[in-house]
Amino acid sequence: LVDSIPETMSILQNLVDHEFKTSKLMLILSGSSMGFMEHQVLGMKSPLYGRRTRQIHVMPFTLRETSLLLAGRTRADIVTVQAVTGGIPQYISYFQTTGSLQSQLKELFFTKDGLLFDEPSILLQMESRDVKTYTQICEILASGTTQAARIADKMGALSSTVNAALNSLAEMGKKYSL
Repeated sequence: LVDSIPETMSILQNLVDHEFKTSKLMLILSGSSMGFMEHQVLGMKSPLYGRRTRQIHVMPFTLRETSLLLAGRTRADIVTVQAVTGGIPQYISYFQTTGSLQSQLKELFFTKDGLLFDEPSILLQMESRDVKTYTQICEILASGTTQAARIADKMGALSSTVNAALNSLAEMGKKYSL
């Protein structure tokens, strides 16, 4: 909405400033990209800055909540789904309560047309402008290298750049984890 109608935020600002004060209407804004919501929708440069009356972070499902959605699955299957989805309700909903969990995991995560195959890249694109650097760092981390200086060497980058990116990834991890 924000991209397709550039004046959206200004229209909402006008409604909040003039119409909502005398009505019982409530505006609820919801988004899956926390970075976008915090910076573009509610940030200092947004017309809505300073107009938020409440902010609710919807947390991932607990293991118990996941087990209620996957009634009929074994405990091991439920723990596996919780671990691979991080408790994200939308991701959990992609799993069926019957059938081979192995097959479902393969179809969702490891086939090019799987619903979650590109999800890490999509999340990085939503939260960062420098997807290439973050992807490269994640690949190096996945290969077992965990020291910032060694990551920087492998990338041919400055240690300060890698440290800043690692801090940013850690912050993103807090947003998207249990």
